[in-house]
Amino acid sequence: MSASRQQVLHVDWTRCDGHGACAELLPTLLALDPWGFPMARGDHVRGDPVVPPGERAQARRAIAACPLLALRLLEVPSRGPVQRAASDAASR
Repeated sequence: MSASRQQVLHVDWTRCDGHGACAELLPTLLALDPWGFPMARGDHVRGDPVVPPGERAQARRAIAACPLLALRLLEVPSRGPVQRAASDAASR
């Protein structure tokens, strides 16, 4: 992967049923909303959390553990600063 690209964890909302296994396996990247659906913590691109290189193996485990196959790692361009999750911005 080139320096101008980053990986994000994408949730396919047509498949996600709010089981929450992903947030349990990736607590630094995902939180659960009141209904049990994952939300990005920290840096994100269009709502998909940026997966740091040191957490990619754990992200792959979360993808494999998703009972509805609703998670994917996507490679996206790195353009300027990434967005911060609204919940994280409010806590600052």
